[in-house]
Amino acid sequence: MAPTYPLVLMVAFGTIGASLLTPQLSHDLVATRLHRHRTHGQHITWTDLVNVTPGESVRRRRTLRRLRRRGARSQEEIESGDGYVEFTVGEINTFWVAGLSHGNTDTSFGDIDFGFRFNGAALPTCSKTRV
Repeated sequence: MAPTYPLVLMVAFGTIGASLLTPQLSHDLVATRLHRHRTHGQHITWTDLVNVTPGESVRRRRTLRRLRRRGARSQEEIESGDGYVEFTVGEINTFWVAGLSHGNTDTSFGDIDFGFRFNGAALPTCSKTRV
């Protein structure tokens, strides 16, 4: 399924203390006859922050468990064509989802269109068109 542009990086946390480290977003892929290589990605500027602390990483704040909304989206976008997102998992025993999405309805897992789900047991899964 082809994505709807623009795409942004989104993260939604399910565990207190979970973090996404050193995120980058790029659409600068250069195809050659033999292979593709990439240029350096852009560092992320976080926006639409809900109960998270931004910085070089984005980390879920300690909040009441009843408060389900927690996450953020990147200001940077992939406007069209090829691109990639790159990040480091902060803790392997936490539950959260990060990936590319068109639009930003809320900070729920289901709002991420193409994502990686980290289940708290060091086993990521991949999903297209909703996590």
